[in-house]
Amino acid sequence: MNEEYHEHCAVVDWLLRQYPDTLMTIAPNGIKLTMMQAVRFKMMGYKAGTPDILIFEPRGKYHGLFVEMKREKKGVVSDKQKEFLQRANDRRYYSVVCNGFESAKNVIDSYFKLK
Repeated sequence: MNEEYHEHCAVVDWLLRQYPDTLMTIAPNGIKLTMMQAVRFKMMGYKAGTPDILIFEPRGKYHGLFVEMKREKKGVVSDKQKEFLQRANDRRYYSVVCNGFESAKNVIDSYFKLK
């Protein structure tokens, strides 16, 4: 498994321990799918660029927090990911790219502290 996968799992584990009642899910990004599975996902409405972690908890002026996880070093954000994050930000979702566990942890903590 790659570094991004392990960082992602650590963030979700920490998140659910720190904020156990959080309404959240993940997008099944980075999973190798067969062609048929990929077609089914697309037919079911999956959009390329969907952030990795989707937190449906309103805070401050935001409807929720969307986190695109990248490796701590050299994570590349695709054009589809940039577009999705921008469109979500335009709709008052706090949408960010986090490089590694510590970055995501700090963003999530700061987000949950918003009034």
